[in-house]
Amino acid sequence: MFRWVLNLTLLLAAAAHVFAAPTPEEDQALKAASESFRLTYYERAEKDFADFVVKFPNSTRLPEAIFFQAEARLKQSNYAGAISLLTTNLAAAGPWGDKYLYCVGQAQLGLKAYDKASEAFGRLAKEFPTSTNRLDASYQEALARSRLGAWDVVIRLLQDTNGVFHALAHANMSSPVAFQGYMLLSEAQLAQKDYPGALQTLEPFQKSLVDPVKAWQWQHLRCRIQVAAGRLEEAVQNATNLVMAASNTEALKFTFLAESFAFKADVLERLGRKDEAIATWNANLVDGIPPERQREALFKMADLSIAQNRLAEAAQTIERFLTQYPKTASADAAWLNVGELRLRQYYEGSGANKKPGEPAGPTGDTNILNKAKAALLTVTTNFSQSPWVGKSQYRLGWCYWLENNPVESEKQFYAALERLPPSPDRAMAHFKLGDLQFKRGNCAAALTNYNAVIDESGGSSPSVETNLFELALYQSVRASLAVTNFPAAKNALAKLLEWFPQSYHTEGAVLLAGQSVSREDPVEAGHIFADYLTRDPEGKLRPELELAIARTFELQLNWTNAIKQYDSWLTRFTNHQARPRAEYCRAVALARSGDQTNALTSFTNFVARFPTNELTPRALLWVADHYYNSGAFAAAETTYQTIADKWASSELAYQARLMAGRAAVGRQGWQNASEFYFWPLYTNAACPPEIRFQALFDYANAVILRESTNKTQDYKEAIQAFQLLCQTTNALSILAWGQIASCYLQLAQTASEMTNSVDYFQRIIAEPRADASARSIAKVGLALVIIKQAGDAPAAEQSNLRTNALNHCLDVFDGRILREGEKADPFWTRKAGMEAAQLASALERWDVATRIYERLVELMPELRQMLDQKLQAARDKMVQAKN
Repeated sequence: MFRWVLNLTLLLAAAAHVFAAPTPEEDQALKAASESFRLTYYERAEKDFADFVVKFPNSTRLPEAIFFQAEARLKQSNYAGAISLLTTNLAAAGPWGDKYLYCVGQAQLGLKAYDKASEAFGRLAKEFPTSTNRLDASYQEALARSRLGAWDVVIRLLQDTNGVFHALAHANMSSPVAFQGYMLLSEAQLAQKDYPGALQTLEPFQKSLVDPVKAWQWQHLRCRIQVAAGRLEEAVQNATNLVMAASNTEALKFTFLAESFAFKADVLERLGRKDEAIATWNANLVDGIPPERQREALFKMADLSIAQNRLAEAAQTIERFLTQYPKTASADAAWLNVGELRLRQYYEGSGANKKPGEPAGPTGDTNILNKAKAALLTVTTNFSQSPWVGKSQYRLGWCYWLENNPVESEKQFYAALERLPPSPDRAMAHFKLGDLQFKRGNCAAALTNYNAVIDESGGSSPSVETNLFELALYQSVRASLAVTNFPAAKNALAKLLEWFPQSYHTEGAVLLAGQSVSREDPVEAGHIFADYLTRDPEGKLRPELELAIARTFELQLNWTNAIKQYDSWLTRFTNHQARPRAEYCRAVALARSGDQTNALTSFTNFVARFPTNELTPRALLWVADHYYNSGAFAAAETTYQTIADKWASSELAYQARLMAGRAAVGRQGWQNASEFYFWPLYTNAACPPEIRFQALFDYANAVILRESTNKTQDYKEAIQAFQLLCQTTNALSILAWGQIASCYLQLAQTASEMTNSVDYFQRIIAEPRADASARSIAKVGLALVIIKQAGDAPAAEQSNLRTNALNHCLDVFDGRILREGEKADPFWTRKAGMEAAQLASALERWDVATRIYERLVELMPELRQMLDQKLQAARDKMVQAKN
């Protein structure tokens, strides 16, 4: 930020010098705009500079005005606007080119487009050897790459002896940017686990750092490298130097001290020196340390003390801290820690540390329990907005539970659930609430809370699964049976069998549980079935269970094992009623595995063996689709028609008839497709709307494609059909607009007759429902219309029309039409690029043509030879134009 402000200051100073405008009016306009910028009135500054550009288009100061207009946009976080303005005018920036690129890089950083930011900074560093921004740009290029995690690229950019950064930084090691660059290089080497290299990179600065902040940053990175390298003893020793370095800083002193003590304590804990770690964390419990770091220290000290069973000592340490700093910002966390430690102290001393749900042991020291309640009540009463209130209420629920006060205990657990996030504490609050409700006969509410233990914690907390799931499921069975909720009881029973085999189980429950689990975890479901079959190999449901095992393989997309399982099943259960289903599923698995030949044989055999089975039309549909996708359109049409005739009352018949029409189109039977399939489907009120509209769309397309001696009439007929579709809200209506526009374009003989085509293309562009592909088609289509109009226009208007067409194509090519979350359509991006390149060449905009061809080479490597020739020609033309 400091460098950025400094650069702006220097730029403004330079601007004040160069804005010696040739006319008083121009001078006054620039001074006014500059004053708005200096006053940070960026909205006004942007407008002033924009007005200057419009009013003085031939000014020699135009590049400066455009630059500061972009800077004003950047200051308002209008990153895209700044980029657009700068990139559009970069070719005419002259000596301001490096500043343009630097600003573009900063704007791309603002958009988090780190690859584009790196590209801009890289261009500056390479293309402007005399720029004062060159060193910083080379660093920013590497920094942008680091945001992408491209550490190997960062290392290359900063370490290459022939690179820009190394040459400039090596010549000026005292530069802040040089220091930052080498720190980033060390970070990259650390990320790549090159620990010796990371330390060696830092070595030149060991004795030369005067600035205390940089000295601390250097020492902190060095310590981190040592920890990553496993050199913990060295890291601890250097952590002492880290604390000393933090003490020498001023504004950031306590921030750096907090991080230094936290770092040292963490390393000590890793070394098993927990007493020293606690003492080091205690150093962060002083006035001036940021509250969040104090809270961190409190919680870490509590955890370490509990691990060493030094509960009373830890509680007393925090109580002394609260006595010394009663108004500390971390008082809420401190009181919570006291409450938890005292509660744990009481719990351990009372013999109550049994499994949850068991009766408490002998009464402990009530004075300790009262201290716990007092500390926790201090949080809920005095810090009502604290993030620790929920945790304090949860602990209070335990306090009242332990002193046999169920009413107050339930109240506190309920209150805790309103604030606690998903966590082991929240799961236990649900469990204890369930126990309290079950004891007083509110079994429906108890069941809800027992289920919540499973539902809210499933897969997210191993400790909850280990300690609570079995008990919660057991209690769920009891509560479900108490209110005759048998489905819930079966569900809980099935989960018990799945997770805890020693619990209740039945053969039917195994199948139910496995089928349920398979939707979420097919691997585990397969284990359930296999385990049960091992225990009871002669079970009545063995065929169903083995089919279910095959299904689990399908859900894992493990088609090889699914096929093997079906083969085995079909060999052993020759007369089972589920045989048709098994054969059909085997055929599907063959198809999904990529074995289309055997899949076709299996589906064909299935249709022959089970002509009346409910799955037969589905099998026949697969066969038809296979023919269609293979280009065997006649066979596909016949098969689709068979489905439509034999199962005419099913919804599948409509889909089959639609596909039969498409197959007819594939074999160029336009008339048959239109009159026998598509139009009857559209006019059939019983046909599902989606298929009706698709049939209408396909009908219109078939009319366009059919061979005819009167294409004008065909286009008009197609337009009428597409217009019927446009009157609906179906998504195809947008595509219909595009087809209508194309038809009008084909019908147009003069520029004036292209109005309808333009209108429909513009509708698509403005339509919020239109996706990126539809809008890309419309933009390119509109450009083609304008190109055609330009051919009929007076010579004086042709250039403007072609420029307009070029802008439409570039909107697609540059991705400007994309909305948030959209991806470009590859085909239309390339199409727009090719059209744009031709237009730019026709307009003799060789700089634009060159840029487009450069990108087209990347997008279409298969056309590289042709594109390279066009690119070279454009470059040659650009050089000739400049000379």
